Amino acid sequence: MIVMPIEPSHVKNLQCLPDTTSMFLNWTIIESDIKFYELTVNPFPKRILQQPILALVVSQTNITLVELTTNTSYQIQINAVGRNDIKGPSVTIVCNTSVEVLPPPVKMDLPQFDASSRIVISPDMFSEENGLIEYYGIVVTTNESLLRPTQEIISHTWYDHYYGQEDSYLAMLLPNPFHLNESTNLKAWPVSVGGEDCSHSRATCNGKLKTNTQYRFSIAAFTRYSRQTPKVSFTAFSAAAASADSATLPAPVVAGIIMGFLVTVTAISVWVYWKHLRKRRIEKGNIPQEMSIYSLRNTHRPIPLQSFRQYYETRTANSNNGFFQDF
Repeated sequence: MIVMPIEPSHVKNLQCLPDTTSMFLNWTIIESDIKFYELTVNPFPKRILQQPILALVVSQTNITLVELTTNTSYQIQINAVGRNDIKGPSVTIVCNTSVEVLPPPVKMDLPQFDASSRIVISPDMFSEENGLIEYYGIVVTTNESLLRPTQEIISHTWYDHYYGQEDSYLAMLLPNPFHLNESTNLKAWPVSVGGEDCSHSRATCNGKLKTNTQYRFSIAAFTRYSRQTPKVSFTAFSAAAASADSATLPAPVVAGIIMGFLVTVTAISVWVYWKHLRKRRIEKGNIPQEMSIYSLRNTHRPIPLQSFRQYYETRTANSNNGFFQDF
């Protein structure tokens, strides 16, 4: 009896996910009796007698090729090798690395708030000269000395802040609404921070903010989102006085506060002046009784001697008191 060696089947569902200088490859295969996979990488189109730029042996069904050239086509060939060392049919794919993406330039360096204390994202905040903006983000911090977010912060989540020790985190990651709504000509996009019930989720989440805590906010724009190698720019953080729930007060409210302050100051001034006058009157009233009587009747005309008897009889006609009041 002759046993013929069985050739392994070819790999299936070969996929390539390119980046600017790397490619992620994955595939599947029906048989499990595979020893390893042979992989070769060549520039495309391949020149005659050109040697592969990469020749690898891998044991798993995925691999990341790194240190490739930006915006370049590559031909990748994969063979499965069985445990009997027989090589299966090759599968080939052509994949192109993407064009290098740069962060978008910042045009407006401070976040804006609307009358409802929401953060306003507008298409004028960042330029798209380095590529289309894929996502916008809202970065939150309690760090009063931090001027602008760092790339490390976007890997921190609400959970890391609310239940952990991180003072800054990415609260929201939002698809660019200005590309999705080009037909409606969207001019601004207001968003509220802290409105979601995140429970104990460790994913990016717009969870509630801590009470009695001063927050500041920054807007991020991504031409490519990745926690490891993002292409992102940030505005500066908002001023310490600005917050998602304490924006600039409307003019009528400010006018009312000023008017109330002026009325209070005026009332206090009047009260102090009245107290001062009352004190002076009391001081003037504390004089000797003799001087007081004299002051009350400070006009005493002299009585001629020849008329004294007649004057006395007139004053004593009703009471003797009238006479003694004059003297």
